[in-house]
Parts: sequence; structure tokens; C-alpha cells
Amino acid sequence: MEISRIGTFNGCYAHNSHNKVAPRQTLIAPMKMKRCDGGYRMEVSEKIIIPMINDK
Repeated sequence: MEISRIGTFNGCYAHNSHNKVAPRQTLIAPMKMKRCDGGYRMEVSEKIIIPMINDK
């Protein structure tokens, strides 16, 4: 698949839960840059992807 068709994503780490910090959880969200007031603003989608780890 071409990179232009995949899109751009923002990745970050978050606490595992409200009671536990580690191990951190990886969160990925589609994003795009929008022109705003002579510059650009990053818009991150609310459709968050949580990667699944397969221990096979």
C-alpha cells in the first residue's frame, strides 16, 4: 500500500489503567494538519487504535 493512502498517525503512551501506570499502553490515532491563522494546526481523530500484542 502506498504511504499516501495509509495516512498519518499520532502515537503516544498512556497509563495502563486508572490504578496502574506500567506497563504503559500504546495509543495510535489518525491525524491531519489543517491550515489555521497563517500556520497549521494538528487535528487528531477521536478514533483511537489500541494495538493488540500477539504472543505466539
